[in-house]
Amino acid sequence: MIEVENLRRYSAEDKLFATAHSTERFRQRGISIRDIRNAINVGEIIEQYPDDYPYPSCLILGKNLRGENIHAVLSDE
Repeated sequence: MIEVENLRRYSAEDKLFATAHSTERFRQRGISIRDIRNAINVGEIIEQYPDDYPYPSCLILGKNLRGENIHAVLSDE
């Protein structure tokens, strides 16, 4: 099970990695890495995907820097 505290630590330590697919989606949707960091820092895990491939992941509901809700799928692998 992924813990939000671990994701927040990775964010604080600048240890976030975005795939090419997610980077393209960020660009298409006008989402910055700072928005993702904010969502991690203020958000909560609302769903766990333990059988996700290639790594278990989770869905975070957080806020972007404009205060709007955003969802992010993250893994700690």
